[in-house]
Amino acid sequence: MKNRLLALGAVSLSLLAVNATTAQTITLVNPSFELSSGYNGGSTSTIPGWDAQTTTFGQVTDVSAQFTSGLSGVNAIWINNSISQLTTETFTPGVTYTMTVDIGIPLNFTDPNTSGIGFGFRNAANTALISGTGQIFVTSDAINAIPAGTFQTFTLSYTAVAEDAGNPIRIGINDFFSTETYRLDNVTLTAVPEPSVYAFLGIAVAALAFLRSRRARRA
Repeated sequence: MKNRLLALGAVSLSLLAVNATTAQTITLVNPSFELSSGYNGGSTSTIPGWDAQTTTFGQVTDVSAQFTSGLSGVNAIWINNSISQLTTETFTPGVTYTMTVDIGIPLNFTDPNTSGIGFGFRNAANTALISGTGQIFVTSDAINAIPAGTFQTFTLSYTAVAEDAGNPIRIGINDFFSTETYRLDNVTLTAVPEPSVYAFLGIAVAALAFLRSRRARRA
């Protein structure tokens, strides 16, 4: 009985260790803008799943002829100002949230970009970045270096703290271009608990197995 319980504890610890490296995908609505055909900026059209109240102009189009690799589906977007999405998930302290955005340069690219693109985690009201996260800012030099006809993935990670507990997760993309010489596509969001969280759970499982083995011996 003792060996069986200890083996159970060891298996549980192994499973926890595996889970510690497994990212949970947080579902986003319309992450690759495939539902957005016909969006043409401003308040006269919308991007399903995304809030675009501050977008003055932009466009979602079929760009499959302008990219040789990296495009998810056929559509991609360019915007002026910003878009955001409020997810159905809430922050859990100790969990690291990772957002990725693909930025691409079409084959018909002619004018070098002179500004950049920022993306980050925002408060539920979409009035400010979450304290401490800032945002990743992709410079014009980094964007201009992307080979024409391809996309490059840019990544931002944030580990939630105690004051984030229970707050809805909102992601935002801020565009500072006034031209359509780039495209955005394939936004993703994942969550991975810190190893310390799983370590604590593993210790608890091992302790439970040990206590059960002691009780079995006494019986």
